[in-house]
Amino acid sequence: MTTHYTTYGSVRGTCGHHHRTLKGACRCLIEDQTQCHALGGGTYSDRGIYVTPGRPGDRILAGGLEPLPPATADRAMDLCLDLAAGAIR
Repeated sequence: MTTHYTTYGSVRGTCGHHHRTLKGACRCLIEDQTQCHALGGGTYSDRGIYVTPGRPGDRILAGGLEPLPPATADRAMDLCLDLAAGAIR
């Protein structure tokens, strides 16, 4: 089974996507952060990246999400920082 990722926060909820790559999940996370920041008033995104069970098209439920394994979490952090800085596209 292929690993898919989603973004989720206890306040913002899930993005609803089954991202096939960490890069796609990072892009989604950065977009949510950008949209929250644009609202002003100290609004911020509480979303993080999680492994989502199931297949694309399945409903994403917060109770079924799994945290990223430590090595993957480190890779995701580096990737998201590089994307946000414009170092990669």
